[in-house]
Amino acid sequence: MNILQAADILAWNLWGNDDTDYRVLRNVMLTTRCRHDCAICLQAITAGSRVRASTEAYDGACKTFYVCPTCCEAILLDQRDGDCLHIAAGKAC
Repeated sequence: MNILQAADILAWNLWGNDDTDYRVLRNVMLTTRCRHDCAICLQAITAGSRVRASTEAYDGACKTFYVCPTCCEAILLDQRDGDCLHIAAGKAC
């Protein structure tokens, strides 16, 4: 994954056009140190995976949402044609 692809993944709105009043504290690409679950497909992400991590604050709580490599690839497809995220994530996860 190159810098432009990472920027596209980070720019993609994780929650669509949700009007919820949440605040993004950190939005980065990183390599996981332990197991997490993907916020999109809900599948396990193994340690050592390159993922998107978005830390958000909402209603007094703070949580980090991880996006697995497969869903990150689907986000890139979605950026291209607007309809591949659900198809690619559903088949690959």
